[in-house]
Amino acid sequence: MSRFDVKPKRPLSKHVRLETPGKLRTEIESQVIADRLPSDLQYACHYWANHLENSKRQICDSDRVHNILREHFLHWLEALSLMGKMSESIALTGILLSRVVAGSTEVLPFLNDARRFVMRTWAIIEEAPLQTAYMHTGFKRHTKNLSKSNSHWDISGAKQRLVGHSGSMISVTFSPDGCKLASASHDGTARVWDVASGMAEQLLEVRVWDVTTGGPERVLEGHSGWVISVAISPDGSKLVSAFADKTVGVWNMTTGRAERTLDGHSDWVIIVAFSPDGSKVASEPFDRTVRIWDISTGQTTRILESHSDWVLSVAFSPDGNKLASGSADRTVRVRDLATYQTERILEGHSSGILNVAFSPDNSKLASGYDDETVCVWDITGQTKHILHGHSDSVFSVVFSLDSCMLASGSMDRIACLWDVSTPARS
Repeated sequence: MSRFDVKPKRPLSKHVRLETPGKLRTEIESQVIADRLPSDLQYACHYWANHLENSKRQICDSDRVHNILREHFLHWLEALSLMGKMSESIALTGILLSRVVAGSTEVLPFLNDARRFVMRTWAIIEEAPLQTAYMHTGFKRHTKNLSKSNSHWDISGAKQRLVGHSGSMISVTFSPDGCKLASASHDGTARVWDVASGMAEQLLEVRVWDVTTGGPERVLEGHSGWVISVAISPDGSKLVSAFADKTVGVWNMTTGRAERTLDGHSDWVIIVAFSPDGSKVASEPFDRTVRIWDISTGQTTRILESHSDWVLSVAFSPDGNKLASGSADRTVRVRDLATYQTERILEGHSSGILNVAFSPDNSKLASGYDDETVCVWDITGQTKHILHGHSDSVFSVVFSLDSCMLASGSMDRIACLWDVSTPARS
């Protein structure tokens, strides 16, 4: 059962004359809020977690802070909502988590659940403060059911759901610091999201963009077919693009000029990926093969065949020693790049694999499926955990740099963020 069990007294928002749970914050006169929540109280609600952090004080089981949280956590969220600061509740709860004494058996699970609660509900509570208690009741029921599950990973809700695209989500990727997530969609746009709040910060057309300004840096032209996939080299000097004209283009990122064309495929090229050292490129056409190219010479060094259906995704391991490929034949094959032999085959799903990704720490492999699920495997392939949360095919999966978070993008137009640091925290 969830430790996030608070028993609030009369909702704070009752003092601000909210007659119904659906009363919107925008329908309340600002003077009414100011009268009921004076400036000193607003300051305390907004900044108390920051002051706690700056004081270096730690939180332990049943201390004063823990007791205040048990009695007033929902009141605090209502106050943040009335102040228009609910989006900051995720970061503020994270600050509180960082102050918990190691080994705490009560306040740590309480705050872990509390953070999950605000991640899932902040957007609703931001609009309607009195929904806080109602959302909490539903969340407690959900977490109680979760505790009965045989697998902590087999969950029905993601840590965060990013909504905004009007077309299918085809690709997601984290920034190096893990604070931003970029998503690309069939609606012709890319969005840059703040991971902590789930808010879209930039809306971009899909070209080469400066993420800081949101402005296009250059347009790369020179091929006759659709651009289906792109990848940037680890040092940022080159970009490769997969085209519907059966070729792969290699571009200089500084000048925007085409350096060479990788030719030899017999069908559309749908996926390209750089090796970690930038010396190789893997490409996949609409057939059952994967080609490995030497980027310096433009020559094919290996053609890999073994899947019984289209290969739909490919990924290099962070150390460059392995290559994973996902196929419509419902398997993921992991190859040793020293011998190009298949080390293991990951299988068990009833649908094709649309995307695969290694975690940066090389301990996990994630795969997105046509059956609306995401699988996370340990690197040996012995353990499989299933993540539920999408309502359509999952086209893209990517780990954060610290390997603790996984993002998935789907045809349902939503990106989900998952905590995969440990099975229990998921």
